[in-house]
Amino acid sequence: MRRLLMVGAAVAAVACGKSKETKPVDSLAAALPPGHVPIDQPPGASALSVLGQALVDSGNTAFREKKFDLALDFYRKASESDPTHAAPWFGTYMVGQAIKNTALADSALAMVRARAPEMQARPGGAPALPPGTPAPFSPHRDVKSPGTTS
Repeated sequence: MRRLLMVGAAVAAVACGKSKETKPVDSLAAALPPGHVPIDQPPGASALSVLGQALVDSGNTAFREKKFDLALDFYRKASESDPTHAAPWFGTYMVGQAIKNTALADSALAMVRARAPEMQARPGGAPALPPGTPAPFSPHRDVKSPGTTS
């Protein structure tokens, strides 16, 4: 039995030593899969700074783990780091939706729309709705405004 274990360990050691080495990649394009089509940034859109991207990524991770307070903190810091970018506000919108805080979600969505107006038009799709019109899938369409009766 001991001899069998020794032979097995020797085979494993030899197999590990002959593993295929991966070649280093010179560029991002070389690392992408064949046929990858990059998505161009819309004209006039701003790129997130490295810090802003890290904060948004941390917020996204906290959101996936349902740590909504922590996610909001990361998105707030990201919006302070990159005040003209829509991504931190979209994360805030998603948190608002998740915790069912419509005031937070609506105000964050307004910030997204103010920072990314190019995202309002849908190329090849239905035209953008006039400002203030709820989308057909809006969770707010059946909600009555305060003071209305029916």
